[in-house]
Amino acid sequence: MDHHRLKLFSGICWNVNNMIGSGAALLVWIGGGIIAMCGSLCFVDLGVKFPRNGGEAEYLREAFPRSRNFASYLFSFTLIFSARAGTIGALSQAFAQYFWIATFSPFVTIEDRCDLNRELYNTWKDLAFWRLTLIALIALLTTTMINVYSSRIADCINQSLAIIKILTVLTIAIIGFTKIKNSNIWSDAFKRTDGTDRSIKISDFTTALVASLAIIKILTVLTIAIIGFTKIKNSNIWSDAFKRTDGTDRSIKISDFTTALVAVSFSYNGYNNLNYSLNEFDDPNRNLIYNNTISVGIVGVLYVLANVAFISVVDYNSTNNSVIVLYFANGILGSVFGKILSLFVALSAFGTLGSLIWSGSRVIATAGYRRYFPVFSDRLGETSQHGIPINALLFQCVLSAIVIVLVGAHPNSFQVLYSMAQYTSWLFYGIIGIGLILIRRRNNESGFQWWTVISIFIACSLYITVVSFVGTNDSEDPSDSCSVPKVSYYLTNGISLGFLVIGFISWITLYYWRNDNSNPKETIGLGPIRNDNSNPRETIGLGPIRAQNEDLIMI
Repeated sequence: MDHHRLKLFSGICWNVNNMIGSGAALLVWIGGGIIAMCGSLCFVDLGVKFPRNGGEAEYLREAFPRSRNFASYLFSFTLIFSARAGTIGALSQAFAQYFWIATFSPFVTIEDRCDLNRELYNTWKDLAFWRLTLIALIALLTTTMINVYSSRIADCINQSLAIIKILTVLTIAIIGFTKIKNSNIWSDAFKRTDGTDRSIKISDFTTALVASLAIIKILTVLTIAIIGFTKIKNSNIWSDAFKRTDGTDRSIKISDFTTALVAVSFSYNGYNNLNYSLNEFDDPNRNLIYNNTISVGIVGVLYVLANVAFISVVDYNSTNNSVIVLYFANGILGSVFGKILSLFVALSAFGTLGSLIWSGSRVIATAGYRRYFPVFSDRLGETSQHGIPINALLFQCVLSAIVIVLVGAHPNSFQVLYSMAQYTSWLFYGIIGIGLILIRRRNNESGFQWWTVISIFIACSLYITVVSFVGTNDSEDPSDSCSVPKVSYYLTNGISLGFLVIGFISWITLYYWRNDNSNPKETIGLGPIRNDNSNPRETIGLGPIRAQNEDLIMI
């Protein structure tokens, strides 16, 4: 059975679906895009060196070979039980919220913001919570069953939803641009650069818009967009656009910037999605380069355009809300269009959810092959005759369902879930970056451009990890009785650290002591075994043997 059937377009769609979530982050998107590109290039380098399933778990084994798989085990534990379960829960909640708005909720206008927030942000004691939770669980079960039934069907659905996702964000961006003329916030920012006072008409944007849509396909629109934004000088647009969304005049602190960066990184997250299942792609070395760079480029462009649209239409009080797309649509064409666009955003979240479930199950299966979890390892590592890790998918579904229900104790469970996932993710991103440096030095590899990319990625990872504990302004805005419930990052980061401690105890008791008299296990995951005493290498799992020094097809 040939399991290598996923192509370049499939990989791009898996990444795009994982990267574009239910809404684009509104702050520090430029920095988030740079970080995402640096991270993407780091994972390209690692994927080319070790073209097998498992992602970070495999790279940590290679980077720290004498650690008795400590880093790899701890990553697998926290990803399975905390980070990935939390992210899946967050996207399930996002789907439930937008699906409810599109189909059942009578509160769709900005004037109904208080009533809508009471529907969306609630706890166990509220009937609304159980309605949304039921929708989230149905979405989770549906996407899991699709992946269990057929990877080919899941791939087709993924491609369709990726296209819908891109068209949805482009629609938002295009409509937002048509409103720029009537939006006072952009009146200074888009003055003509030829020195005249003639007002800008919609027709003036035609050429730029057509060029943008074409350049998206060749991945240079991001550069053009950034250069264009450098022309915005002496304008009140940015002084307004970066005001606090709670309506206060308090200056933005470093902790506020960190909070925004965490939100942006959640939106950009997914550039390493394909590294979890490289054995399922044709020519992974070549396709990984194109998949990762194209995905980050597309998403970066769409976020730029969506930010322009949101700032042009949505007021400050509505931007700090997970259903900002609804308020954006209402500000354009009314409640009917708001429901239609909300349905498309729900489909977007559904696509992201499917992508997360697909990649997360591969990490669980790899951990099972490594025998990280006694008793259950053999079961979790099993795959069907079509190479589908069915038991891993079902285990992930049950675990994510438990997380969705339990985290409902907090009114803003969406933010709790994604914040909990982001902290541990960035902690291990930093360790991965350090590991990549060790691997390259061990192999005597050079190239200062890589050191620059890796250094930026590590620095940003450490910044988010450390500064997240500086503290944020978690108080409610007393002037806004309809504000979204705040989330303390001490709570979410504390939960993340708790899982790290539990993971360490688990490694000691369930893995280290059980393997105390043996060498660290060789690679028996979904891919080639590394056997230092034999040549050629044997293969256990999915896919043909691929030498680590295989020629890399560059762009």
